[in-house]
Amino acid sequence: MKKEDKYKLIANIVSSYYNIPLNKLLSKDRKRKYTYPRQITMVLCLLYIENNPKKVGQEIGFYTAANVLYAKKTINDYLDVDNRFISEFEILKHKISYELHIFNN
Repeated sequence: MKKEDKYKLIANIVSSYYNIPLNKLLSKDRKRKYTYPRQITMVLCLLYIENNPKKVGQEIGFYTAANVLYAKKTINDYLDVDNRFISEFEILKHKISYELHIFNN
């Protein structure tokens, strides 16, 4: 599976999980209902595809490395204090791992 396809797969899983349109997830819209899942998408891409904030930002929608690093900090802050968020994040990680495993075999 190509890296571009992995980005799309992760974005699709997150947009489906949060029930938002993919185009809104990848847009510059600053509404909380889109920024939160977008930040999660960036962090998951860092985890599963490549640990290069600049490339992740470009693939997600022309964001800078600083935007991606800020997303990582924000998500890590949530992981430190919010049990519900920890559960959501683990569910998403499980879904992504499963899908990537299927496509790589």
